[in-house]
Amino acid sequence: MSKFLHWNRTSIYRTFTLACLGAGTALLTSAAPFEVDGILFEITGEGTAEVTEGNNTSLTSAVIPSTVTLDGKDYKVTAIGENAFDGCEVLASVTIPSSVTSIGNYAFEYCYELRSVDLPDVVTRIGDYAFFETGLYSISLPNRLTEIGEAAFGKCFDLMTVRFNQALKSIGNKAFQLSGIKEAVLPASLLSIGDEAFSGCEGLGYVVIGDGVKTIGQQAFYNCNHMLELTLGWDLETVGDKAFQGCIMLSQIIKLPDNVKSVGTYSFADCTLLKGIHIGKSLETIGLVAFSNCRDLATITVDEENPNFTAVDNILYSRDMTSVELCPTARTDAYEMPASVTGVAPGAFFMCGSVPSVTLNDNVTEIGDWAFAMCEKIPELKLPSSLVRLGDHAFDMCTAVKSVSIGDKLEYIGKYAFNGMALVENFDIPSTVNHIGGSAFAGCLALKSFVIPEGVPAVEDATFQNCTELQSITIPESVKSIGDFAFQFCMKLPEINLPDAVTSIGQSALYACVALKELTLPAELTYIGPWGIAGCPKLAKITCGDKLAMIDYHAFDYLSSLTEINLPNSLTIIAKNAFEGCSGLTEINLGTSLETIDEGAFINCTGLKSLHFHNALTFIGAEAFKGCRAITAVTSDAAMPPAVGDDNAFNAAVYNKAQLTVPAGSLDAYKNADSWKKFVNIAAQSSAIGEIGADTDNSDAAPVYYDLNGRRIDNPAPGLYIVKRGTKVTKEYITRP
Repeated sequence: MSKFLHWNRTSIYRTFTLACLGAGTALLTSAAPFEVDGILFEITGEGTAEVTEGNNTSLTSAVIPSTVTLDGKDYKVTAIGENAFDGCEVLASVTIPSSVTSIGNYAFEYCYELRSVDLPDVVTRIGDYAFFETGLYSISLPNRLTEIGEAAFGKCFDLMTVRFNQALKSIGNKAFQLSGIKEAVLPASLLSIGDEAFSGCEGLGYVVIGDGVKTIGQQAFYNCNHMLELTLGWDLETVGDKAFQGCIMLSQIIKLPDNVKSVGTYSFADCTLLKGIHIGKSLETIGLVAFSNCRDLATITVDEENPNFTAVDNILYSRDMTSVELCPTARTDAYEMPASVTGVAPGAFFMCGSVPSVTLNDNVTEIGDWAFAMCEKIPELKLPSSLVRLGDHAFDMCTAVKSVSIGDKLEYIGKYAFNGMALVENFDIPSTVNHIGGSAFAGCLALKSFVIPEGVPAVEDATFQNCTELQSITIPESVKSIGDFAFQFCMKLPEINLPDAVTSIGQSALYACVALKELTLPAELTYIGPWGIAGCPKLAKITCGDKLAMIDYHAFDYLSSLTEINLPNSLTIIAKNAFEGCSGLTEINLGTSLETIDEGAFINCTGLKSLHFHNALTFIGAEAFKGCRAITAVTSDAAMPPAVGDDNAFNAAVYNKAQLTVPAGSLDAYKNADSWKKFVNIAAQSSAIGEIGADTDNSDAAPVYYDLNGRRIDNPAPGLYIVKRGTKVTKEYITRP
């Protein structure tokens, strides 16, 4: 914040406040800052003042007086205001009088040379960023201090010693983030530790959480990677998400106090040397993968009075034994599920990479998200007939699995459920399945065939991505969309039959399906996404339905063998580079409703010989036909010359040799229009109005449409037409068919 703007704003406020003081309050002689020994002060109330500015960035030392005098009246200095010494980069020493009770936001921010400071015992608050990125070596917090603001000592890389006082109640977000602190013994008075308060303090080795602390914020001690010992206080209730994640040297048994009710997601993740967990009396929830990648975690115990959890053989269960909650990562024995269990909690066996096998009972109905993800030694999966729901990432990256059997009641397969099972050749999916999530079978490199059950509404994003051996896929009529990357890199898939109900093909959905030779697009298809059918070098023929409205950018990128495609009259937009590098195309019907051919749409389509633009076309993007050197004939039916981006749609060779044919009444307009006037050879179409004979003598007959050259148009787009009604022939502009 600009110091001038700050002074101006606060001084106006204070002038107004003082003017509104009640009777008996003496009016101040001035509300403007005034200077004493190179430091600016401002009156804050009757008999009080604060430091507003250290006057200049060249200040090397500052002695703040306990009182200042203005117009013969003394004022007690009680505060160092916001931004007071902010940016005084060479300030090495400051003397703060015992009268000061608060240090404002940003007060000493970026005072890089400030190595030490004595704070008066009466200071109750240190503001946000007050000492951010200073050169402090050590600090003793004042005896009456109750609040440390956000990032107050953040990035104080040399700050190794902090003496915490016994009145402190809150430590703000990022208060000591990335500081050099070596030890944190937090007082019993403390109630909360803010988010990221000590995150990234790599030298912090010893932490004692005072007994009064109720909340440890998110990422409070994240990546304190030299923490050797942690003591949690008795009043602690909440451990935030990622609170101790990455404390890789923490090698003790964590004892959660009896008052702890929740442990957040990833709260102790990546504490690789952690030996065990003891759960106290009150724990209710454990966040997803709270203890993931704790590779030495071997023991889990629970207080007998806890009503929510119990532990058997170091495995955590719900109290009623209906749900398995957590398996220690260091377990090396096979696991056989008790008969009472009906569900596997999210992340229960996550990263249990040494468990050699898992036997599920016949009562399990649900397996939660990440439940067995990265269990890298399990050779086979037998999912019970009772199973109804399989969560997201349930068996993600179980790379040793060779076979999977699935019961006949499964309804829901979550995203990434079987991702990365590179050895499985077949998944026999029951007809009961009505949902298959994105990436569910991605990276199943050995998968050869797959039947999607009727009732599944979509092939979600990346469902079969990188299934490089997939040779057969059956897609039911219930599917209405093909998601992004759905079949990307299915390089052995020779054909794919898309149901007529499919309305959209997503980004890169069929990208690099290099075995495809022919493709029939669904009748209801309206949209093909970016790179949707790109990178298929053998694809020679594409048949489009009659509802396709948009071909997005790079959709048919480098289909070098494509020689035949029928673009329907419903098409309105061909986006950027849509047909780039389709060198096998010699001709293409652009459809009567096409309005936009975007930049580079047909770039390097070197085989194109002729083009026919219809009435609806209004825009051709820059370099739309760059590199199309074989074009010898261009016909435009548009009465008004379509706009051309950057005045450059064709190669110079095309402008010089190709014949441009335009409507008879529009010759002059084209000869004067940007880009079009570059054609050396421009001619008008011959009118065929006189050649249109009457089909009936009924003048009330339905209209028959012809273009301006007398060719019959069955599905006219908006534009200028010859219209015949019985014996009557007129020229009309049609706004809608």
